[in-house]
Amino acid sequence: MADLIRFSVPGKPEYVGVVRLAISSAASAAGFDVEDIEDIKIAVSEVCTNIFCCSDHGIVTYKVSCEVGENGITISIDDMSDDDDHEINNLHECQNLPVKNLIDDLFDPSMSILMLRVLMDEVSIFAGCNENMLIRMIKHL
Repeated sequence: MADLIRFSVPGKPEYVGVVRLAISSAASAAGFDVEDIEDIKIAVSEVCTNIFCCSDHGIVTYKVSCEVGENGITISIDDMSDDDDHEINNLHECQNLPVKNLIDDLFDPSMSILMLRVLMDEVSIFAGCNENMLIRMIKHL
């Protein structure tokens, strides 16, 4: 059974280190080596800094969840809603919205997404009906 860690973070750059520390501790507990942990920390920093902390969309807080299982770690970072129990399945209907425009407004997708995909094994970006965003990254052991 997987262990799940969830917390909310103010949308300010000074709290990115808190997220990095928590996620790197979970990755270490999962058995990742130092190089993989550094990759995970860089990916988390990229998402938190460039998408949520420095966006023009006025994100006050964002949620981080980290699921540590036998096969690896899944990190989800979102600004979806105050409902802790929303599910990715609810976003599929909205996934065909012009996500490209939303992503272009937040960061340079040619660099940031490429970097995330190099550092992590899987990267998924979901958009909600209200232009909210969830980014899910997976790193396998």
